[in-house]
Amino acid sequence: MAPMLPRERFLAALRGEQTAPVPFDVYLGSISPRLESDLCRGLGLVEGDHEGLRRALGAHVRWGH
Repeated sequence: MAPMLPRERFLAALRGEQTAPVPFDVYLGSISPRLESDLCRGLGLVEGDHEGLRRALGAHVRWGH
């Protein structure tokens, strides 16, 4: 079986199906600014690169504004 794309994994979880890994998101503002800065620096990202941080951490969910 081919690996699921993040969108497919999220939709499967909404249907109550088991997924691995479990879909998650890194909400903007939900982690301390210092932790976000340290993570960006440690992952070689520009500080404030929220999308890059989500991708680096493997986040599945994106919320519209």
